[in-house]
Amino acid sequence: MARRHAEAAAAVRDTVDRELAAWLAELPGVDGQIEAVRMRLLRLGRQLERSLAATARAHGITLGDWETLSALRRAGPPYVVSPGRLARNLGVTSGTMSVRLARLLHAGLIEPVTRGTDGREKPVRLTPAGYRTWRTATDARTRREAAVIGGALSGTALRALNDLLRRLMRRFESRFGAAPPRGALRRATADRIAGARRRIPLKDRRAHARQRR
Repeated sequence: MARRHAEAAAAVRDTVDRELAAWLAELPGVDGQIEAVRMRLLRLGRQLERSLAATARAHGITLGDWETLSALRRAGPPYVVSPGRLARNLGVTSGTMSVRLARLLHAGLIEPVTRGTDGREKPVRLTPAGYRTWRTATDARTRREAAVIGGALSGTALRALNDLLRRLMRRFESRFGAAPPRGALRRATADRIAGARRRIPLKDRRAHARQRR
C-alpha cells in the first residue's frame, strides 16, 4: 500500500518537485513552500506566454500584433485609438508601436482614421478583417486554455484557486502597485541589457563576439 502511494505521488510530480530539493539545499532557511509557489507561478507564466505565441503564429500574426488588436477591441466601439495611447497602454515605445501599426496596416487588419495631420498621432481602428483575425485567435486561445486548465481542475478547484490567487495578487498590489504591462517588462529588460553593454568597453565586446563565433 505504501509503495503504491509513493508511486502515485511520483507520477504527479512536476519539474518544480524534481528540482526543489537541490535548489533549497543552496538556500538554507528559505521556506520551501513559498519557493515552490514562486517557481510554479513563474513557470506557468512562461507556459502561458509560449501558448499565446504559438496561437499567434498559427493565425499569421505576432504576439505584439495580437496585443495591439486586443487593445483596440478593449477600447470599445468604435474601436478607435491613437498610436500614443496604444503605446502607453501596452508599455512599448512609440517606435515599436509604429512598426506594429505599419505591419497591421499592410495586412489590412487596421485602418487610419482621417483626423489630424501627424501620422504618429492619427488614430487607427480595427477593420472587419482585423476583428475576424482577433476573434479567431482569441477563440483558439480560450479553447486551448479551457482544455489545459479546465482539464486539470474542476469548477470547485478553479474557484478555490482563484480565491487564493486573488489574495496573493492583492498582497502584491498593496506592496508594489499594479503589475506593469507585458511590454514594459520586456522593454525594461532590453534597457538593462543595453545599459550593461554600454558599460563594457568596445574592445571587450568585440573580443566576446569573436569567442562566440
